[in-house]
Amino acid sequence: MGCGASKSTETADGTQPKKEKKPKKKSEPLDSIEMKESKIPEIDSFFEKVAEPFKTMIDMRKALQDAVEGLTKLAKTAESPKEALRNCLKDLKEGLGDIGFKLEFSTEGVRFAGIDEETLPGEIKEIYDAFMNLFNGIKTIVTSCPKLVNDFKELVSEAKALKDNIVSAAKNAGLNPMGIAKAGKAVAVNIKTTCKAPLVCKDLLVQGKNTIKDLKDLAKALMGQDVPDDGPDEAEDDGDEKGDAEKGDAEKGEAENGEDKKAETENGGTENGEAEKGEATAES
Repeated sequence: MGCGASKSTETADGTQPKKEKKPKKKSEPLDSIEMKESKIPEIDSFFEKVAEPFKTMIDMRKALQDAVEGLTKLAKTAESPKEALRNCLKDLKEGLGDIGFKLEFSTEGVRFAGIDEETLPGEIKEIYDAFMNLFNGIKTIVTSCPKLVNDFKELVSEAKALKDNIVSAAKNAGLNPMGIAKAGKAVAVNIKTTCKAPLVCKDLLVQGKNTIKDLKDLAKALMGQDVPDDGPDEAEDDGDEKGDAEKGDAEKGEAENGEDKKAETENGGTENGEAEKGEATAES
């Protein structure tokens, strides 16, 4: 009895090939936030509360983006944000001449040390101000996002709990079966949006930290500073996985809300059928 030879997966040196790592799932950038109206007052009020920190996060992202774009405009022939940082830092260093300065890094971000901004000439002051906008944006992100992530996680838990009370809350709000179905759909969309928040916030924090890392690299390369390298941040990986799980739960919640809608629609149809039967009996 013959047996087919199995294909070997070994490489030329006799070792097993390394499995390619799947890229981490990233959140889609948000430029605005809009919660759907369910016409259930207490539920709409809750999602209005969720929208506020969302808007704060979007504003932080835009401030960082605007700061990077400002430096890119001042840079000479920059093809990437990091190259724009390098060119502007180089121009600042050359413009200050013998005035020694350095970049100081802390848990709150980065700042210049050794520069008197009141003595800077116009063109150099413009570059300095652009860097200060960047530093302020980074500081806001690295100091605010960790708390925002925790706040969003609590809001996610509250949002998921709403799906069990949609029908009763909608009836208390005086909605008809069609209104209940629409409310279920609106709440499902809002829950899904809310569940994205922790991941979006973590990605923004990573973006801020990556900008700090770029500045550290430039401080070493251009200014000869002895800047310690950052170690791997395992918490970020865990955060991505949790964010993905939360998004999956949101989709599950949406499906369950769909079942609620179906049930309510069927109930509405039964009620209409009973009414029609009653009318027919009255006529006979």
